[in-house]
Amino acid sequence: WALISISTMGYGDVLPVNHHERLFSIFVALAGAIVFSFAMGNITSMMTQHSGSGARFDAKLAGINEYLDFRRCKVELKRRV
Repeated sequence: WALISISTMGYGDVLPVNHHERLFSIFVALAGAIVFSFAMGNITSMMTQHSGSGARFDAKLAGINEYLDFRRCKVELKRRV
């Protein structure tokens, strides 16, 4: 209780006294952990999707360059594409 109280909800100067207060404190701590986990997951997902779009573009560009090499296209055409 002291670790959660000091690190997330306060300094530990107000403690739960009865059973209802303890249950409420546990609920608040779990809700905070769930919200924090959800937020971190969304941020990580957004960062992954952003960096993944560049990789997809590079893969498509490599495929196009390979096709142009296969068809023996001129360098000028490759540059324009």
